[in-house]
Amino acid sequence: MIIRGGTIVSFQSPLQADIEVMGETLRCIRRDIPRKSGEQMIDADGCYVFPALVNSHDHLEFNLYPRLGSPPYRNAYEWGRDLHARSPDIIRSIERIPLALRSWWGAWKNLFSGVTVVVHHGRLGFLQKRSLPVSVPSQMSIAHSLEFEDDIEHSIRKRRRGRPFVLHVAEGTDETARREIRVLKELGGLDRDTVIVHAVGAANGDAGELHASGAAVVWCPSSNLYLFGATAPVHTYLPNVRIALGTDSTLTGVPTLFEELRIAHGSSSLPKELIAKMVTVLPKQIFGLPTGTGELQEGGSADFFLVRQTRNDPVDQLFSLEPEDILLLVRRGKPLFWDSGFRGVSFESSGSARLRMRGTVKVIPDRKFSGRFKLLRHSLKHYPYLQGLES
Repeated sequence: MIIRGGTIVSFQSPLQADIEVMGETLRCIRRDIPRKSGEQMIDADGCYVFPALVNSHDHLEFNLYPRLGSPPYRNAYEWGRDLHARSPDIIRSIERIPLALRSWWGAWKNLFSGVTVVVHHGRLGFLQKRSLPVSVPSQMSIAHSLEFEDDIEHSIRKRRRGRPFVLHVAEGTDETARREIRVLKELGGLDRDTVIVHAVGAANGDAGELHASGAAVVWCPSSNLYLFGATAPVHTYLPNVRIALGTDSTLTGVPTLFEELRIAHGSSSLPKELIAKMVTVLPKQIFGLPTGTGELQEGGSADFFLVRQTRNDPVDQLFSLEPEDILLLVRRGKPLFWDSGFRGVSFESSGSARLRMRGTVKVIPDRKFSGRFKLLRHSLKHYPYLQGLES
């Protein structure tokens, strides 16, 4: 496959060039790549070619839930207990859906935001991860949180050294949340392997502790603002602490990573260019992800998406996107969906699903998609861009 004449988005400067895909790999980026026999040619003139994005925190199986609870809360433990007391019927109805199907939808929720790599906070089996249409890194240790982990001291002792150790910490605004970074340090769980999710309740001195330890932070502003009316003081962590961006699930967060980008910018006034790196090259560094993750690089994985160029600055365009704007999404060299009206696309689509999104129709060459989507459609009302299947 050759993507001809698009504007390649990078963090150096945009480049108008072709992309040649061979198998799962982005083989070549340069102008006027000669077409070989049997190669599919896609005319990308007037399009941006973005590297696929990375969502650094999600619970894949929780994305059939709408936002639940009655915020604001003081901390996540208070919310968790209230959630089960307040909404047992909703929880039971979602939990009756098989885990594999719930996780499958969580993967597609991410794909519709240009995401092909999801750092899932949970314990899916190897075969379950392999069957999902997104990449789920597995070379890491995971704990839930200081209070909700069955034995947090055991989890800290048994984590794999040299691999990311990911857990929710300081998720709230009260003293319970504010002391957790210090408690984690006292337990021996704060070092360069540590990836702290949320860090809302950072107290005085916590930025220094994070810097000294080398720990990283995953920031989830939409979830934090919903639950607590506040989010992590990321400006105090910069430039010394590595930060990535995550959506959390729709149980507390927003349905798309595109919206999360806008909320991150609006709640912090950090430069868009820096926030864009939080969904591309910074997660690669934090989680040790493969070559080409979050960037278009020869020899890297062929993960990218195309949109029509409507703004001179590709970063500005990224922050304006909605799922319906994606013309084509490719993961590991395989087109996973494309716009039915996108010129020059002639992939085999027999048996494909056709999904309506706000006046557009996306073709999804997955014979199982329609049946699974129909089973779940009553639980997808909190996705405003979805309009249902086209018969």
